[in-house]
Amino acid sequence: MGTTQRMSPGVPGEPNWGKLSGSITSIANTVGQEQGLAKEIDKATDRVTANPSQANKNAVDALQKRQQILSKRKSQHFRAGINNLIRTGGGRSKIAKGKSSSLGRAGISRALKLSGFISYVYDKSLDAALKKIGFGSVRGKSLNEVIDFLMTYFADTSSGMDDVAANMASCQVLELLAQDATSVEEFEANLNSLIDEEKLGEIVCTFYGLYLFEHLSQRFEEKLTQLKGEAVSAETFKTIKEDILGQIKVIHSERSITGINWKSGDGKAIQEKIFDSIIKLFE
Repeated sequence: MGTTQRMSPGVPGEPNWGKLSGSITSIANTVGQEQGLAKEIDKATDRVTANPSQANKNAVDALQKRQQILSKRKSQHFRAGINNLIRTGGGRSKIAKGKSSSLGRAGISRALKLSGFISYVYDKSLDAALKKIGFGSVRGKSLNEVIDFLMTYFADTSSGMDDVAANMASCQVLELLAQDATSVEEFEANLNSLIDEEKLGEIVCTFYGLYLFEHLSQRFEEKLTQLKGEAVSAETFKTIKEDILGQIKVIHSERSITGINWKSGDGKAIQEKIFDSIIKLFE
């Protein structure tokens, strides 16, 4: 399946850049300490197995307490990182309304496009939706061909960091929607189930979570790999991604978002409300 090329831009002139960079580095430092501590705990546990003395047991307890402290510290650094990312875009209100040129505008635009496509599939059919956007008939086409076309369609443009983050999030959502499908028909059933089971809001929230993650990843992953090594960098961004997606699970839309005209002002207002509720989690 297709994918979107990642950028590695340098934007040290942005407001709050230093604080944001420092937060990500702090997360990586904590992750590195956790990895070292995990090895110490394994060794201490082996000593308890060989000699279950109270001293050895106390040593394990002490190491586990340090582990809990590090975990709490990592969570604090994570929240600070997202908060500083929001500040680089001019604050929650500006970002959620798509008025920031660095964060939010492409995300809302792509979320509207994704929601509109899924709703059209439900109202008409996948074949009709694909014909409308230039793919042609699905007859005789493989699932990979459909997904590759949709990834290109939702990727839209890659004129800057915000577009790239939105493109990457779109690709990951499409892969998520197609992961259990083995045919075009099963993929269409997956899309329809989002409306039938009122899970479209959940997918929209997942998109925004991935979108925020991609903003952090494309800014810092390469640099962090150079500074801390591939293993620590990979674990750091895995942790950030899991934390963001875990946090947004608490979001529940106050109204159904099925049957919405996503090209209308109402559709944009709902997207802004969902995005705003997600950003609010990290303030």
